[in-house]
Amino acid sequence: MPFKWITYAAILATVALLVAGVSTLPPLTEGGLTPSGPPPYGAASAPADPAAFCRATLSGVNCACFAQKTAEVMSAPHNPVPGMAYADRWDLARAQAGESC
Repeated sequence: MPFKWITYAAILATVALLVAGVSTLPPLTEGGLTPSGPPPYGAASAPADPAAFCRATLSGVNCACFAQKTAEVMSAPHNPVPGMAYADRWDLARAQAGESC
């Protein structure tokens, strides 16, 4: 009988230590990554007219298609997860439109 009580006490102590240890650790989504947000001051941003950007800098690309695809990507709803880093939306739009058009 005393052996059972010792076993139960050991299990209870182990669970209590696990709960205490886990509660002191930060969440996995909390640290280590740089916070996402607006680009730093002076960084390149998306042009006001993607079709004009296409005509000026890209060759062999359907600029009407490029403008439509970039508008779709830039206006898509985006709910960022705190602490996660995301690709720049203009870079993402330019890459997707360049491949599609």
